Amino acid sequence: MKKIVLIVLASIALWSCDKYKDYQSAVIIDSGDITVDGCGYLLKLNDGSFAKPVYLNSAFQHNNMKVKAKLTLNGQKDTCGMGMSIYNLAVIEDMVRDNE
Repeated sequence: MKKIVLIVLASIALWSCDKYKDYQSAVIIDSGDITVDGCGYLLKLNDGSFAKPVYLNSAFQHNNMKVKAKLTLNGQKDTCGMGMSIYNLAVIEDMVRDNE
């Protein structure tokens, strides 16, 4: 009986863990071709800021796709095009589609 109770409690503890707690919600924005004053693909973060991925897997290169991203901002800010957006360069450690 004790084993069953322990298994149930352990299962509840595992299910209640948020494995995406270190991830940020974002929306992929296709800001246009970088050869024609665009920025390419940007991540619009929840705080309204933009991050430019150093590399974005082609599976995520879709305008307005909602994602959760574990990323590291390197602190380098830049602009593109006609000063359209100020963004931080970011290295994406992991990304998943946000189905919520």
